[in-house]
Amino acid sequence: MGDSLFTTSFWSRYTQQRITAPLAASDSEKFGKILLQTLERSPETVLLPMEDATLNWVGAHIEELKHLNCHALVPDLESIQIAQDKGKTLALAQDIGIPFPKTWEPKTAEEFAKTLRQLAPGKFIVKPRTATG
Repeated sequence: MGDSLFTTSFWSRYTQQRITAPLAASDSEKFGKILLQTLERSPETVLLPMEDATLNWVGAHIEELKHLNCHALVPDLESIQIAQDKGKTLALAQDIGIPFPKTWEPKTAEEFAKTLRQLAPGKFIVKPRTATG
């Protein structure tokens, strides 16, 4: 449970109650169980999910949360997943006519290396499809 103390929202001066639980990224089942148990004993609650794994859990369980008088301003799970996946985001942008920079999506390490050799050094950015980096 020690990893739960490293979330930035835990230390906010605006937080009224702090609960220790595993991070949703480490153990989403236990995270959810502890959150739901806490909400059962709480009055009306506003939940602000901060990390991707927490956001995903909340998006997948939004109806359970609503029944416990918990409010979370999050989009539907499909929208969350599109926003977290750069490939899906670019595909949607293309479908609806939003311009974006030339993009390559190599399927293998070899294809990635071949693509890099064809590009001018310093004239491109490499990003993971999901997460940050």
